[in-house]
Amino acid sequence: MENTGTEIKNGDTAAAPEGDNPEQAKGRIEKKRWFRAHRRKAKESFRELIREKRRKLKTTWIAARSRLIQKKAVDLEQMRNASSVFCYIAAPGEVLTDRVLKFCFKKGKQLYIPAWDAVYKRYVAAEYGPDDTLVPGPMQILQPEKIRPACKPVDVAVVPGMAFDLTGVRVGHGCGHYDRIFKDRLFKSTYKIGLGFAFQVFDSAPANRRDARMNAVVTEAEVFLAKKSNKKN
Repeated sequence: MENTGTEIKNGDTAAAPEGDNPEQAKGRIEKKRWFRAHRRKAKESFRELIREKRRKLKTTWIAARSRLIQKKAVDLEQMRNASSVFCYIAAPGEVLTDRVLKFCFKKGKQLYIPAWDAVYKRYVAAEYGPDDTLVPGPMQILQPEKIRPACKPVDVAVVPGMAFDLTGVRVGHGCGHYDRIFKDRLFKSTYKIGLGFAFQVFDSAPANRRDARMNAVVTEAEVFLAKKSNKKN
């Protein structure tokens, strides 16, 4: 586990007290803007740190660690008991998910993967079966040729991340695709599992209210169950 020492303390988000004069109100707004900008910079620092490390990873190293991570993931009680699973297909540098996908097919679980919906102009959870053809989507990430959006609640979600912390915070690439997917009513009660390498887990990472938090983070070293955060975002 690593700690960059970049911990964000959030600003005062309470409503302005009655009687605030214009200068006080202006100062309160400027303070909020400063904290938001500082948080964005902190997130980008995490991303750049991880990008630099991932650029140096060899495919054999990724494959070996991914096997360990996936075994831990499919051994989780929530995964074993799930009827439906949402799981990503790995991009370069991410933890592989081939064994998670095979596990779901073998156990007869309903499987969904991220897919770009050209109609709604956003990523959705799309049905994926063993006979479905995968084609490159945006950013060359594989997705089903025929997109059938999920229509039932999803039990477990398996997602990648640039960084995670011990309270379940996930720092992604900054596009917000997974955060928007998880706002769907079908993910209201979903148990969320983040997959990452040990160097991607920190004591603390910057987050805001819109960021979806993980219930567990799985690395080659161990499984972290999210601790309750005392921070107010």
